[in-house]
Amino acid sequence: MPNSIINSGFIFDDETWALSIVNTCGSRDSSPKLRSLPGHSALILEGVENNREFIFKYDIQFQPYENDDSSLNTKGQIIEVRISNNPDRVNIWSNYPGTTYNVHPARAREMIDSIENDQQQVRDSLVGLAEPIEYQLLDRTHLLARLFNWWNSETPQIRNGRNCTGWCLDKMAIAGVGDGNAKAKPVLRSSWSLW
Repeated sequence: MPNSIINSGFIFDDETWALSIVNTCGSRDSSPKLRSLPGHSALILEGVENNREFIFKYDIQFQPYENDDSSLNTKGQIIEVRISNNPDRVNIWSNYPGTTYNVHPARAREMIDSIENDQQQVRDSLVGLAEPIEYQLLDRTHLLARLFNWWNSETPQIRNGRNCTGWCLDKMAIAGVGDGNAKAKPVLRSSWSLW
């Protein structure tokens, strides 16, 4: 059975896959101060299907609204859901801190379906056929975002926007990991634990 490229202590096969959330806040060799900075989050899914290993990276890209005048909590929309199975592009993520979980393939497939649905919704929204998926720098679970929501309930993107980590946590919950409401940007410690 192969080991995860993110956390080598996790093995995966055709009955148990490895799902990792990684954050570019600093490489594993970085100082603790650098590792505590917020970065970009992505999901890495590793498994075996039809006797072949696979690895996929899933993440999002956003664009701020042109009329967004907030500097603390930039708001916008997701403009791309990226799915990559290019090993060279995925393996670079092994340099960043992450947390890995074993997931059942059926639950992981539900997560993949949800990601592909988001990808289609984003494509449709860019040509006016669907509502955009809202984004905000401070995830909707962030204390300040909740305060802004209380202060100004007229801005739905404050209530609904997710950032890259929040989006990943939502997808992990579909795969059976957590409830999607963990900290908006994980504090990654030297043990590489999400919590």
